[in-house]
Amino acid sequence: MFFLGCLLSAFSGKSQTSPVLHYRESKTISLGSYLQFYEDKSRLFGIEQLQKLPSKAFQKNTKTAPNFGVRNSKVWLKVSVENHTTGSLYLLCDEENIFRIEVYVIDQKGAIRYYK
Repeated sequence: MFFLGCLLSAFSGKSQTSPVLHYRESKTISLGSYLQFYEDKSRLFGIEQLQKLPSKAFQKNTKTAPNFGVRNSKVWLKVSVENHTTGSLYLLCDEENIFRIEVYVIDQKGAIRYYK
């Protein structure tokens, strides 16, 4: 079974080591070059443990369309997005081998919203 966790954070203006996607137009954008990932081989980490990890624990993605293959671990993706439009943003995943996605959105104030 392959699990993909995703952390989306709103840009808070603080110093960040990860690239920030500045969304300004109403079009589809690939997140590949903005992603960082962390593989949880224990499959025990939740959002609380991930937030405590140092930023260097997440590896920078180097592929346009990352492929983590079939594995028995959790892969957490992290991306920072700043929405410069008045519209809502949607996360689309067209990968057929992902059986479950959980999305955590962390806003500028640190509030967490969870989507499954």
